Formats: sequence, C-alpha cells, structure tokens
Amino acid sequence: MAARILNKSQAEAVYNAMCELNNVNGLLLTHIRTDSGHFIEVNEDGDGMISVRCSEVGSPPFEAYPSQYAFSAAYGLNPDEPQSAVAAAAGGLTQTAIEC
Repeated sequence: MAARILNKSQAEAVYNAMCELNNVNGLLLTHIRTDSGHFIEVNEDGDGMISVRCSEVGSPPFEAYPSQYAFSAAYGLNPDEPQSAVAAAAGGLTQTAIEC
C-alpha cells in the first residue's frame, strides 16, 4: 500500500465520522493536528468528493477520492465491516503515513 497523508487510525476516525454524518445528511470538514504542529485537512464536498491536504510546505499537495468508498479502499478500510474488526484483521494500526 502506498504511503498516504493520514495514518490508519486517523483514516478510521475520519471514515467513521463520515458514516455517522451520512445519518443526518451531513458532510465532513475537519482538521487534524500533527505531532509537528501542522494540520491535515479532510473535506467532503456536496458531490461526494473527498480531499485530504497537508498544511506543511513541500508535502504532497493533496489526495482526492471520488467517494467515501474510494477513500475507504485507498486506506485499506472495509466499508462492509465494523472498523474495529478491520484494524484487528490487519494486526493493528500499522499503515505508514507521510510525515506532515
């Protein structure tokens, strides 16, 4: 799996939040603070496009996914299983994230 901006636990939290927001016709816009003091922005637009951006200069500009399913697939999440089962099956949260 290629390195992504979010790590596995961040991706799980984002995906779970999107799923919960689906229940109330909501969309996600969030900022996650990194250990280096920068932010990762995750934005879901009205057309279902999800973008992931890092605020640090020189970091990959963004990741874009056409749907929640594409986001979950890119991060190795199985949208048909509870996320805790996915993490357990993967042997824990071990995905490499790009340093942001």
